[in-house]
Amino acid sequence: MLTPPPSEAQRKLMPETVVPGTVPTKSPTAMQLTRELLKEKGIAGLYKGLGATLLRDVPFSIIYFPLFANLNTLGKRGAEGPAPFYVSFLAGCLAGSTAAVAVNPVDVIKTRIQSMNRGSTEETYSGVTDCISKIMKNEGPSAFLKGAYCRALVIAPLFGIAQVVYFFGAGEYILSFLPGN
Repeated sequence: MLTPPPSEAQRKLMPETVVPGTVPTKSPTAMQLTRELLKEKGIAGLYKGLGATLLRDVPFSIIYFPLFANLNTLGKRGAEGPAPFYVSFLAGCLAGSTAAVAVNPVDVIKTRIQSMNRGSTEETYSGVTDCISKIMKNEGPSAFLKGAYCRALVIAPLFGIAQVVYFFGAGEYILSFLPGN
């Protein structure tokens, strides 16, 4: 299950803090941001950071799914049948937050590479290795864990709820309404 973090376009859509005494500016729409991105960077701009995103999402899945399966198995009431839904929820929360913290260093790299607008004092990066070396040189290894706690708090309920929805068969029910089923 791939879960993209907020893209640059999504970050630009988030409300900005307004300084007292100034006039608030209207945030651009998603379509305006997409047009601006295409105009400035072309179609390749839409895929900036794809390598770093894959470097994050593939290991996340490699950690998450086996961990979830093992934790969920621990909660089974007997040899046969599924674990209760609350066990699936807790297993999803724990596996999701563990995987999120484990891949957080790559998420930091991905986010920095994908940032479109930087301040005059912020670094620019030519790729993954350049980003890693500049972060290590300027901020040290602890910078790779920036936001790990918040990421774990967001991912935990997301994956817990996803597993409960799956547990109750909501996905199969919805898919049954598609043509050909």
